[in-house]
Amino acid sequence: MTLSFILSNFGGKTDNKPAPTTYTWEDFLARLPAPAIRANKDGALYAGASFEPARRLKANVKEVSVLALDYDDGAALDATVEKWKRLGVTSAWYTTHSHQRVKNPGEKSEKPPCDRYRVVIPLDGAIPAVYYPALWRWAERQADGVVADSSPNARS
Repeated sequence: MTLSFILSNFGGKTDNKPAPTTYTWEDFLARLPAPAIRANKDGALYAGASFEPARRLKANVKEVSVLALDYDDGAALDATVEKWKRLGVTSAWYTTHSHQRVKNPGEKSEKPPCDRYRVVIPLDGAIPAVYYPALWRWAERQADGVVADSSPNARS
């Protein structure tokens, strides 16, 4: 049996109308080797959730079908990937827009360059949004508390 799930796709960070699409895990993995390189953070993105009503708001998340974990505060990419592998969890990873980004002169950001990436874990089936906090706590325990962003909302 092939694992399949729904991702809600969006045209950019201000797009709030989800375009739900069914993916297999293989379809999702095929997206990863050719990321869009952008001058800024805006661009196509996805949420591992379905929305009802169909508008991208946290309050409208009906179900979650993948767990996308953001690591933004310097957790070493290699160590994190190895940890999920050791746990036997099916997962994929990719770097995010600001991975190892060096701030420009005059920029206000105080974050130093570091590994910034996402680990995506497909669920065996969609879960109601009410169970997402418990899923998040499980992932945080597995990751020794280094997961930075707990929002089930849109991902790039």
